[in-house]
This record gives sequence, C-alpha cells and structure tokens, in this order.
Amino acid sequence: MKINSAFSPEYGTGVTISATTTSAQASLTGNGSLIRVTNLGTALVFIKVGTGTVTAAATDTALPSGQSMTICRTPVGSLHNVIAAVTASGTATVYAITGE
Repeated sequence: MKINSAFSPEYGTGVTISATTTSAQASLTGNGSLIRVTNLGTALVFIKVGTGTVTAAATDTALPSGQSMTICRTPVGSLHNVIAAVTASGTATVYAITGE
C-alpha cells in the first residue's frame, strides 16, 4: 500500500459518472494499479469497483462532496475495469482516472 505518495495519472483514461439515486457505472481503461476518484458534486457519493456489471449501494465506500480518494485497482490477479457510483439523495458528478 502506498502512503503519502504522489499519484501519477494515465492521461486519456479519465471517465465521468453522473451519480443519482440509481447506480451508474463506467468502464475503466489503462493499466494503472490505482484509481483516483473525485466527487465534484454536492451530494455524498458511494463508490464500488469491480469487473463486469457493478452496482454501487449506500453500504459501499463513501466519498464526501468535494473530496478525492485513491482506490487500489488490483485485486487477486486482475484489474478492476468498472467503477460504479450512487447517491443516497441528490446528484453528483464523479470523475475517475487510472494511474500509479
């Protein structure tokens, strides 16, 4: 696990998700082992990453308004290639980019 290290984005791999009370997902590209996720909205967003069809729920990782977090993309032997986001109420735009 990396602590207090700079994030190096893989330019051209950024995606946006229009998060509402219904889970929405976006496909991730690139080969980076990390995902930098930013909540650009005013609502609390819940994030989930995985492969295939991914559905975020209010019990997943919370990302407060205006905040960013870095998520490990490498579970056992593969890369998560989908990110999903949902709000408990309201809407928010979520930005995600892969990198190291």
